[in-house]
Amino acid sequence: MAETEINCEPCQREDIKKRATVYCYECSERMCDGCKLLHKKMKILAGHKLVKIEDKKEDIAKLDYLKSLTQCSEHDTEEVKYICKDHDQLCCNECAIKHHRKCERMVTIVSEQTAAENDTKDIKLRLEELEQFTDKLVDYEKKHQTIVEKSQTAVKDKLVQLKKTVEDAYKQLEERINTDVEEKVNFS
Repeated sequence: MAETEINCEPCQREDIKKRATVYCYECSERMCDGCKLLHKKMKILAGHKLVKIEDKKEDIAKLDYLKSLTQCSEHDTEEVKYICKDHDQLCCNECAIKHHRKCERMVTIVSEQTAAENDTKDIKLRLEELEQFTDKLVDYEKKHQTIVEKSQTAVKDKLVQLKKTVEDAYKQLEERINTDVEEKVNFS
C-alpha cells in the first residue's frame, strides 16, 4: 500500500474526503472514525470485525487485491458472479443483463467452481486407481522377472546336462569307432 492518505470510502460516495482509520473485513471498506461509530450503532453492522488500518496494512492490501479480482471493471460497486463462456469474460449482474443476455453459455462462478472441484475429485480418483493398477503391474513384473530368471537358470542347467550327455555319447561313439577301426586294422 502506498503511504499516501487513505480516504474513507463511505464518505467518498458523498464526495467528502476524510482520512480512514479502520477497515471492516465484512464490508471490505476503509472508514473514518465517524463512519466507524455509525457502523457500530447499526444493529446489522454491529458484529462486523473492524481493525485499525495501521495494524493490518499487509492484510488489507491482500484483501484489496482479491477484491479487485472479483470487482466488475465496468461497475465499481458490483462483484462478478458469472462467466460468459461465449466471450470468455467475467460479468456482474448488470453486465450479464446488459451485454450478455443473448449469450448461450452463461454460467455462475460458483457452478464452475463446483464443477472444477468435482473434476478434481474425479481426477484424484482416477489417479488413485492408476496408482493401484501401476502397483499391480509392478508386482506382476517382479513376479514375471523372477519366473524368467528361474527359467533362464533351468535352461542353462539343461544345456549343461545336454552338453555333458552329447559329450559322453561322442566319447562312447569315438571309442567304439576307434575300437572297430583297430579290430579291422588288426584283422587285416
